[in-house]
Amino acid sequence: MRDGSPKEEPTGESFFPDKLLKLDGQVRRLHDRVSSYENLKAWILRLPRVSEVPHKLGGTAFQADGVEFMHSHGPSWLDIRLSKEDQASVLRKGLAFPHRADVHARDGWVGYQMENSQDLAKAKRVIQLAYKNAKKNPRVF
Repeated sequence: MRDGSPKEEPTGESFFPDKLLKLDGQVRRLHDRVSSYENLKAWILRLPRVSEVPHKLGGTAFQADGVEFMHSHGPSWLDIRLSKEDQASVLRKGLAFPHRADVHARDGWVGYQMENSQDLAKAKRVIQLAYKNAKKNPRVF
């Protein structure tokens, strides 16, 4: 202060650097999520005969020989189509969530939420099952 008395440091929730640290943590988590999704997407596109197409409801769909086996809604939410047997196993093991829409859940779809890079290995295991299922059930034109 100008009068020579010691400067008082702000404290509590209104202290600006605390808010910056909180925001920095949120930005780091978002960056980790986006980076993880980009890593996953690159891995998916290296699978034989996989293509990336726009999803009809927004987001990105992935197809094996024209059969959609998963799609994403942004970098953190994935919908993955499994066989009924794989769906039951994945849900029982807690590797994914039931799909939000019952009609899709009945068709083998599950939901998966990517939170960080530690989720990649688990996501790849579930997606590999979906990919194999799509390859076994080719689209009839």
